[in-house]
Amino acid sequence: MKPEADPSSSSLHLLTSSLYLSIITTFLLLLTLTSARPHPPSSLPTIIPEGLYNTLFPHKDDAACPASGFYPYEVFLRAASRYPRFANTGCPDTRRREVAAFLAQTSHETTGGWPTAPDGPYAMGILL
Repeated sequence: MKPEADPSSSSLHLLTSSLYLSIITTFLLLLTLTSARPHPPSSLPTIIPEGLYNTLFPHKDDAACPASGFYPYEVFLRAASRYPRFANTGCPDTRRREVAAFLAQTSHETTGGWPTAPDGPYAMGILL
């Protein structure tokens, strides 16, 4: 008699695989949008100041988070600097929408939320 596989482990594997695929796809898309020509300094710190970033992801450094300390604000800015056109082209509203879409997608794909999570299931972004 063959033992049954744990359905939660296959779901977790599928979730982890889709997470990595989404992150890689996002960065590849951003990479294709960048060019070698010089760009003005990033407007990202004015769009998302550190206080707002930390407010958006209040549980990212919780002890219960397996990836605690993984994505601090400084790393976010450093990663974004690799893509000089990110949050740096178009009108200010377009720049804000671009950052909001990126952070929403990142939060959605890395959420560790559950129905009874602190502050609700969608407040647990950037938990890997």
